[in-house]
Amino acid sequence: MTDVAQLLNHLGWQCFDLAGYSMGGLISMLYKQQYSQHVEKQFLLESAAVDRGDWQASLELRAQYMQAAEHLGTDAEKGVRQFLDTISPNRKVSPLVEKVTIERLASRPLGFAHALKCVTDALHDVDRKRCWRLRRCQQFYRWQQCGSDA
Repeated sequence: MTDVAQLLNHLGWQCFDLAGYSMGGLISMLYKQQYSQHVEKQFLLESAAVDRGDWQASLELRAQYMQAAEHLGTDAEKGVRQFLDTISPNRKVSPLVEKVTIERLASRPLGFAHALKCVTDALHDVDRKRCWRLRRCQQFYRWQQCGSDA
């Protein structure tokens, strides 16, 4: 997070809206958790940390990701297949699409494994309740500001 904070400080951005998709959503949540005074609005699109409504379900999903990550180190195709089966167990499998997907994800198995591990590790750093509380407080604050201008 310090790299992101240093970049934003260097750019002189003191107050801004923050959006994140997937892994970027997780980074966005961690940034807001540490530096909430700088974030006006936050937009999360399929954030890696809130992909399941139930926290326990998220942790269980991440445990399956870790198993896939372990396989990526020894058998990249097996690891990718396990990841795909975890993320989309009921997908319609087209042999050509499956082959291309596996080839692309398996082309850098250690990088893919590190990404899965990073998201899993970060789940333990995100205080989801605090993030939701901050969001509700900011919404109320903006509502009061808008109400006072009327």
